[in-house]
Amino acid sequence: MLALRANDGWNAVVPYTPMVSPGYWRPTPPEFRPAAFAQWGQVTRFAIDDGARFRVNPPPQIHTGQYARDYKEVQAFGGVTSTMRPQDRADVARFYAVVLPMPLWPAAARQASAAQVKTLSENARDFAWLAMAVCDSLIASMEMKYHYGYWRPVTAIRDGAIDGNRATDPDESWLSFVTTPAYPSYPGNHASAAGAARAVLEHVYGRDGLSITLTSQAVPGVILHYTSWNQITDDIDDARIYGGVHFRFDQKAGARLGRQVGMHILQTTLRPARGQ
Repeated sequence: MLALRANDGWNAVVPYTPMVSPGYWRPTPPEFRPAAFAQWGQVTRFAIDDGARFRVNPPPQIHTGQYARDYKEVQAFGGVTSTMRPQDRADVARFYAVVLPMPLWPAAARQASAAQVKTLSENARDFAWLAMAVCDSLIASMEMKYHYGYWRPVTAIRDGAIDGNRATDPDESWLSFVTTPAYPSYPGNHASAAGAARAVLEHVYGRDGLSITLTSQAVPGVILHYTSWNQITDDIDDARIYGGVHFRFDQKAGARLGRQVGMHILQTTLRPARGQ
């Protein structure tokens, strides 16, 4: 497997020139870092034949009512100085800003596996499914991000006066509660991985009746308890909005993409040999 992945393109150099029109991604404050991981959408997949195969619908146009509704939500709850963000939503925003998909989902799955006393061979298959689903969903998500090149909330809110939408009030000093990643917004990466992981984990362990506890040394004092996989994915969706780095429609699109990838992997890989 290491030999197979040795030249999978993860470190290829892919130039990306941001557009300057409203609605398109460009480096975000306060660090204004250049576009990162532009190559990731072309990395060799484990199970899907093309990162573009699972693209979902384009993001809403910036003059629409749907855009304005989701704009107002992240503007109100996701800013660094927001007084409307509940403490529990601040906690999940900080937690999922530092706990990324590949550490997160295996850690949760290990707890479910131990509780259900899974065998070594069952774990080998289940965790391979999970890893492939999360990885391929992120590849598909990054391909889609750079295909659409959609702007982040921090850029959108600062430029609300020039988006052609009368329902969006600008705030030229607005900053996200957690650091905005240095690549386009649509769809949400965390949501894409979560959708794929949830498809696999619900198939393997069931939908609920679980006992999952998540912690991280990077966020001391935050302890998250869950009894179903959808509780985790719901928190991830909230985390990215209350953290100020995604619109709600980013998360919904990521969940759809991820679920499609996860189901594809369950249906096409690691199946029983014929006749067994």
